[in-house]
Amino acid sequence: MNKSQFFIITSLILMLTFSLQAQKNHKFIRVGDGLGIDSHNPENVSPEGSLGHAVAWGDIDDDGKLDIAFSNQGGETNGLHFWLYRNAEAGFVEISEAAGLGDLYADKIIFADLNGDYYPELIVFKQAMSFPPYAPWEQTIYRNNGDLTFTKQTSTGVYYKVHAAADFNKDGLVDLLAWNNSGSLIVYTNNGDFDFSISTIASASDVYAVSCIDYNNDTYPDFYTSTYGENSNHLFKNNGDGTFEDVTSEAGVGYAYAGHGLTVGDMNNDGYQDIYVGGYNQSLSCKLFKNNGNGTFTDITSSAGVGGYTDTRTSSFGDYNNDGFLDIFSSHHQFWVDQNILYHNVQNETFFDASVPLALSYENADEAWMGDYFGAAWGDYNNDGDLDIFSAGHIQYDHYNLWKNAENPRNSIILNLKGTVSNKSAIGAIAVMNTGANQIYRTVNPAQGQRDGHSMRLHFGLDYENDFESISIYWPSGIEQTIEFADFTMNAVNTVVEGEGVTEIYEEIIYTNVSEMTNAMDVIIYPNPSNGMLTIEKKSTFTNLSSDLIITDLTGRIVYNKQISNQEQEFVIDLLSQKAGLYILTFSNEKEFFTRKIIIQ
Repeated sequence: MNKSQFFIITSLILMLTFSLQAQKNHKFIRVGDGLGIDSHNPENVSPEGSLGHAVAWGDIDDDGKLDIAFSNQGGETNGLHFWLYRNAEAGFVEISEAAGLGDLYADKIIFADLNGDYYPELIVFKQAMSFPPYAPWEQTIYRNNGDLTFTKQTSTGVYYKVHAAADFNKDGLVDLLAWNNSGSLIVYTNNGDFDFSISTIASASDVYAVSCIDYNNDTYPDFYTSTYGENSNHLFKNNGDGTFEDVTSEAGVGYAYAGHGLTVGDMNNDGYQDIYVGGYNQSLSCKLFKNNGNGTFTDITSSAGVGGYTDTRTSSFGDYNNDGFLDIFSSHHQFWVDQNILYHNVQNETFFDASVPLALSYENADEAWMGDYFGAAWGDYNNDGDLDIFSAGHIQYDHYNLWKNAENPRNSIILNLKGTVSNKSAIGAIAVMNTGANQIYRTVNPAQGQRDGHSMRLHFGLDYENDFESISIYWPSGIEQTIEFADFTMNAVNTVVEGEGVTEIYEEIIYTNVSEMTNAMDVIIYPNPSNGMLTIEKKSTFTNLSSDLIITDLTGRIVYNKQISNQEQEFVIDLLSQKAGLYILTFSNEKEFFTRKIIIQ
């Protein structure tokens, strides 16, 4: 072996070692409380008022930062509640009362721009109260005034529960899809100025969850429904003339019995959206229906290894590790047995469960209870290019959590699409990334499942690549637009305006003056930013294990390294000799992982 060969082999070994170590460090950590999002769970007890329910991401002030709305499933003691948090550089700030939403509660939350001003409206279904004052259910629309306040619209014509939002007739305005207890599926056609016309388009029994899907790629949004009980799911085809056709049987997706979790996405990057149904009837598994591209689907659940559990609450596609392939996150009701699952996509239409090493589940149920999320939604809250998760559930210590996607070693591009001729939210737009070796397909489709309001942004994982060729966008209006790699910024949010191109870049948010804490290891770091003298405080719930504390600069150079015993509850770190800048602090032991950016001024 000559020196050149030796150098190449050695370099490959080092690169592989680095890659494996980087993947080992990749975990999800809880950061909500430290960023200002109250768990609404006083003294870590489990009153009815703290049972998590619906979730939705939305940029309410069009400032490039995702804001979060969520609700509870309350009772007479604690009542029903809704919370809206604005994302700011100082952290998340609750603005529910100030926004005019103080008396709101929600069974379903959807953000969508209904009047074309680029400020998303709040579409909320209020469930009936089973306790005084026994208020009836109500479907509401709150107009976004563009100044962080909302105004309830009182004469929209929208009466029944809205399950999804899409531009069904492609006229540039977002319409609404609803269902009523008599079995009618309804489209509320948006006429502008918050006036809607009602059309009964089909019938189905016991509709519970809905996801829009353009299953035949004709650019008209179709939709799939699942049920709460023993009735069949349905796939409805949009004929493009205001009518819809039930194509369930010919498509092969008529899975009977309850499906609480429901998500759609192109899991194999073949250009056709697939369907994943989270089963909930204690005997039937989840289902993965592969879109064959000819109007039919094939059940590949068994061969893909994604049967899951029989008590699934939520399911959602998302590329958690930026490798360009959609993974599947699911949560389950019987959390004491069936904790969360994150199915990692192996890229050959097979998956394996990666939830334990990613700290989204535990090997033994006795270690910690996690799951029973009634709502879970993907969104990149800090604009670092990685998909994070907000979950709302029913378990003590696990009610309202913002899960930060930490130490993800791979690259990405995120698109924030804005329509001009198309609807302003760009719902239904398809973007195709050409990497040179293959293509990645993504569709704007935020409201999926029963209570999962995902970010409208499109996320493209690039694995370890540093470039790609181009992205082509197919807008609902019919406009096609191709943008070359040089116009984009990696690992950031790129705003693309229909017919114009990239107009704004939003890079990673560095939160200031926030004592960031994660519930995973309960650590407080202050002050941050600092002059180099930091205090670290371990809370009483900190793991009963010794931990490694490592601080690195952005090149990976270790500037501080110490083993912390489980007896040390508070200590000071001296970094006065280090240059001003951004550093990464990491705690780790065999069970838990914690990482935080620290700033030296």
